[in-house]
Amino acid sequence: MRPLFLTIIISGSLFVKDVQAISVTLKSVADTTLFETTPDNNLGNTSLASGTTVNGLNARALVKFNLGATIPSNAVITNVTVTFTVVKAPHNNASASLSTFNLYRMQVSWIEGTKGSMAAKSGTQGTPASAGEPTWNSRADGSILWDSPGGNPGTDFDATPSAANLLTSSRLAFTSSSGLISDVQLWLTNASANFGWLLRSEAEGNPATARRFGSKESTSSQQPTLGIGYTVPVTATPPVIGVQPQSQTGYGGETVRLSVSATGDGTLAYQWTHNGVDLTTGTLASLSLPKFQAADAGDYTVKVSNAGGSVTSRTAILSFVPAPRIEAIALNTNVATISFTAHPRHTFTVEALDDLGKTTWSAAGSLSATNAAIRFSLIAPAATKQRFYRLAVQPLP
Repeated sequence: MRPLFLTIIISGSLFVKDVQAISVTLKSVADTTLFETTPDNNLGNTSLASGTTVNGLNARALVKFNLGATIPSNAVITNVTVTFTVVKAPHNNASASLSTFNLYRMQVSWIEGTKGSMAAKSGTQGTPASAGEPTWNSRADGSILWDSPGGNPGTDFDATPSAANLLTSSRLAFTSSSGLISDVQLWLTNASANFGWLLRSEAEGNPATARRFGSKESTSSQQPTLGIGYTVPVTATPPVIGVQPQSQTGYGGETVRLSVSATGDGTLAYQWTHNGVDLTTGTLASLSLPKFQAADAGDYTVKVSNAGGSVTSRTAILSFVPAPRIEAIALNTNVATISFTAHPRHTFTVEALDDLGKTTWSAAGSLSATNAAIRFSLIAPAATKQRFYRLAVQPLP
């Protein structure tokens, strides 16, 4: 099996991110022949026969493949090929007639049987069936008859063929008809309905259309094969939030930022809400609120989504405080103590200017607030005559 991963676009509530495309080839697990020439014989342990012999007697082959051990039950069948290998034709092809062969889905159960060839007949006619083995006359010898000898269309097997192909070479291949795909999908969904196919010549009654095909007892290269292509949905996992958005206090006029860190399959989508209302500008992992105002305060959450589902963050509470201001200046000799209220996560710079006629302010000192709102004093050299101070708040990271 060789996997190929294909990305698909999905919609609705099916949480699927990809499909895995796989192809497998199976060998038959049971095959046998219903032979009109010896209608009470079983041919479960010899080559398969289908068509009409040179003597005008018919043969039909049964073949079955086991899907469940190889293909997962949620697979979607995309293509099917059933192949038979011709191992013998009438009189070594000298009198062989061409015909179209059909595959029909079997509607009833059967077993292969174990009978091989009669020594004098070189493996062409089988030997008398044991109880339960299929023959031309019986689905299970000694207990269940076919609805008509050789199987009846519509009751023993579908009246409409699942596939048809003209045999022109040593290989008879039925490829990707809707009927074959439907059959295999049915058997995958309901294994108890898998009774295999019946191989029958469309020209039954025309002499020399019969062919011998390799069976599961033949060499590997001659055994019936079932090639199946299918896809398997690969389910995405919902996102996981690693870093939650943090509550904070924002000063009026500054830019406040919230962010979330999440991981998950495929592309992640984000939707921020403010007091339960979706924000049209909140569709990224970070949310920026420029010129923060009192109306911007409140509860913020973000929902992170992907094809596998969604997860909502914890609530981050944004509190509003007016822009900071210098609350007091105390003079003591040549030292001025500047007092103001700080809030967590902010860095403050005290700037000084000796002459208001000038425009260039110089930093007199800066420090960062701790994890709780505190009051502190910044000591700066006092001006000899006069000095003007102002307070600057550095933007939040």
